Amino acid sequence: MNVVISGGGTGGHVYPAISIVEAIVERDPGVNILYIGSPGSLEEKAAKNASIDFYSVKSYTFYGKGLISKISSGFKMVWSGFTVLKKMRQFAPDVVIGTGGYIIGPVMVAAILLRKKIFLHEQNVIPGMANGFFAKFANKVFISYSESIDRFNVPREKLEITGNPTRDVFHHIDKPKEREKHGLKDEVVILSLGGSGGCKSINDFLVNSKEFISSKENFKWVHVTGAAYYDKYYDKLKDTKNLEVHKYLDNISSYYAISDVIICRSGAITLAEISAVGLPSILVPSPNVANDHQTENAKVYKKEGASFIVNDKKLNEEFTYKLINDLISDPELRQGMADNSKRLAFLGAASIIADRVILGE
Repeated sequence: MNVVISGGGTGGHVYPAISIVEAIVERDPGVNILYIGSPGSLEEKAAKNASIDFYSVKSYTFYGKGLISKISSGFKMVWSGFTVLKKMRQFAPDVVIGTGGYIIGPVMVAAILLRKKIFLHEQNVIPGMANGFFAKFANKVFISYSESIDRFNVPREKLEITGNPTRDVFHHIDKPKEREKHGLKDEVVILSLGGSGGCKSINDFLVNSKEFISSKENFKWVHVTGAAYYDKYYDKLKDTKNLEVHKYLDNISSYYAISDVIICRSGAITLAEISAVGLPSILVPSPNVANDHQTENAKVYKKEGASFIVNDKKLNEEFTYKLINDLISDPELRQGMADNSKRLAFLGAASIIADRVILGE
């Protein structure tokens, strides 16, 4: 069996693709996989780290551009499409999988022209532009939230709710063991991070919260600046009592395990991971994403009692500190939110998708 998979631009598109590939390979070790993505991209790095064959092609976006730029992007995309078509004819895939991002455009066009079976996975409540457009050509569209059903202009039977694929490690965490590894006893631990690239507003919030963090007893705060922000913020934060500062975390599952509360963006994969672990959260949706989709993701978690939402521009207001104090001081509140978070987790999303792909359903 030959499978082409494509998805890129952000970790939210890339990591589900990798999880799906791993699940397919687990079921069919003889499968041939080709990942098509942008050169020098996150998806190229992730594919190579997972020993997946990678073919690079430039992608172009129409989002947020003027008319001339859109026309230029259109011609460039057509050329990319011819390049991908040639490669896919050589590879002869049985199925083509897209997980979103502009890179899937030429891949899906080639799949349509070659009359290949198409499967899409959408991570967010609001479908991305590419997935929304190509859904009509897909055999099946896997979605992560029931709230997405009415946002796709396709027959209901074409949609299947699977949730977001997450790595198996997030579903098998031993919290007491991890806390012991970190030398923790009964301290309340808060983890804050801003996604794979970091987040300026959350970093600024930490700088403004040094006195608040230092004033607490039996307490620990772990903060991840993101690589791009580390040099700027580390010196400002390093001497703060109770605070541990990191550039990034390779072992993020361990830090999820030791934490009682997380403050983070509401990207789809972050939410899938924290619900797999069962973490209460204060969500700060990014205002810099298409269609404000992080706010819609966050609303699902707030509605189910798993999260509070704080506007990015209001992080430093008294309301945020009240929320944090309430969560620190009330173990029953934290446990209730943790239980609600856990209920939002989907186990085996990648396995379900892999089974459908292999069977061609």
